[in-house]
Amino acid sequence: MAVHDSAPGIEVTVESGGTTLQEYPDNDDTTIIPKVKKSYIEAPSDQTFAVKIVTTPEFHFRTHAVVFEVEVDGLISQLSMQREARQRENPDRAYTTLIKGHERSIKGSRYLQEFTFSELTLGDDDAAKDVEEARRVGTIFVKIHRVVESGPERDFGTSMVPRGVQSMSEKAVKGSGVSHCVSLGKEIAVANRRCVPCSYTDGFANPFATFEFKYRSRKALQQLLVIPRSPSPEQEVPLEERPLESLTIHEKDELIRRMRARNAESDQSLKRERVEVKPQTSGGSRSKKPRTAGNIDVIDLCDESD
Repeated sequence: MAVHDSAPGIEVTVESGGTTLQEYPDNDDTTIIPKVKKSYIEAPSDQTFAVKIVTTPEFHFRTHAVVFEVEVDGLISQLSMQREARQRENPDRAYTTLIKGHERSIKGSRYLQEFTFSELTLGDDDAAKDVEEARRVGTIFVKIHRVVESGPERDFGTSMVPRGVQSMSEKAVKGSGVSHCVSLGKEIAVANRRCVPCSYTDGFANPFATFEFKYRSRKALQQLLVIPRSPSPEQEVPLEERPLESLTIHEKDELIRRMRARNAESDQSLKRERVEVKPQTSGGSRSKKPRTAGNIDVIDLCDESD
């Protein structure tokens, strides 16, 4: 569950197959963008998904309403509104908004096309034309805006057909781990809903909070070191017992580190052994007096009778 410092009281998750997709922190991205919360999720191939947004009593609207904007791959977007008045009527209740896909109107009827994780086809096309799109593909943005209603409700009339991405140059996505894109399912008839014109308090380009989910395959998440690699049967055999030529560079380094650690422990144990001094006989030696060298006492342990 993603929570945001700029939007306390709002929780955002991505749901698929009846479960919440686990989130992993994006530790490699050192770019700090104010008001943006970033994380990775694993994308199950050919599975539909939905964005779930929960508004809890802890959230303070400050305006008439908030608008949740879901943008997928930079090309597909869907808006949903949550009114402050509705929350005021039941101040102790949490409200859930579920955005399952893209909705549009066709001849007065409303249709939904569900979001689906699809494997991205990679080819040898010209990378230059795909570079800009590659920066957006593989990402779900959930942007939250404060708005003021600026007109009466009206029938929903959007008939726009969003453009999706199905293929891309392999060079354009190199190093990003992008493995999937979002496609839209078949049109499903849904109940008609009303919409209302709004004025965005901070401007449409300036949401007060943004959640960014980078969706990748499990293999890609392992390659990016976001999640641990699955151990192979060979890796379960101790390094010391495996053939040297089968070890990777990192495994050889680890083997050397272990050997050095064992050698260091052996050296320390030898130094701790007590040095035995040969006992002196009654007639063969005389008592020794400490000799001084500067400020350091030097004890002579040599037996003069030898």
